[in-house]
Amino acid sequence: DVGQHQMWAAQYIRHTQPRHFLTSGGLGTMGYALPAAVGVKVAQPDRQTVVICGDGSFQMSMNELSAVRARNQDLKIVLMDNGVLGLVRQTQNTPPYHGSFGVTLDGSPDYAGIAAAYGIPSIRLEDESQVEEALGRFLDQPGSCLLIARVAPSITTND
Repeated sequence: DVGQHQMWAAQYIRHTQPRHFLTSGGLGTMGYALPAAVGVKVAQPDRQTVVICGDGSFQMSMNELSAVRARNQDLKIVLMDNGVLGLVRQTQNTPPYHGSFGVTLDGSPDYAGIAAAYGIPSIRLEDESQVEEALGRFLDQPGSCLLIARVAPSITTND
């Protein structure tokens, strides 16, 4: 996908081998990550695959959970839930812009409920102190799992 979560992943995840970090790059393609991961699992079903997406991007492709379920894929999905289009908000709050508008994701669905409808369990991460424990449970979960990581909307890629 594209957004703050893409920037954080590029900055903080150590990539030990080439072509193991798939991104839409600078193309601005929201909703890219989940369908791309489904494709990775079709091509290489034994490869551990972790999706990192934002709540805005996830809403554009969450229908792909049906493909995950239909193929019984083992996908780990990290959902950065800040309730806004984070990178757009961040940009709009820097000069020469005059503040954010049109970026709030009011009316977002119950992500855990949607995952559960497809038989995919979820884990909520509400506080930074829970990261290690939640990541351990998430990665150890057999089959697919959705990790919903709550992030304050004011957090930027510079924090």
